[in-house]
Amino acid sequence: YALLVAVAWPGSEGRYDTLGGVARLFQDARMLLAGWVHYLAFDLLAGGWIADEVDRHGLTRWLLLPALPLIFLFGPAGLLVLSPAPRCCAPCPVMPDR
Repeated sequence: YALLVAVAWPGSEGRYDTLGGVARLFQDARMLLAGWVHYLAFDLLAGGWIADEVDRHGLTRWLLLPALPLIFLFGPAGLLVLSPAPRCCAPCPVMPDR
């Protein structure tokens, strides 16, 4: 990701301070790839954090079934799906200790 940005950004006409500037950045396929990798990395981080939270609270992993695809496709929507889970769901009695 960082290498893609370092190589592609200097020759690009876009900027990060306006929507139009970002659109111009993403006209360069290398910058578009860097942006996509950035979003995928964030989605992976958020998904991992959600999975750890489910385990930490002793909740069933079935809760991840709707949340992980939502995180991948719509980012914060997956976080919103599971945010009330630790307060409203009972711990899973068969969850093994770590």
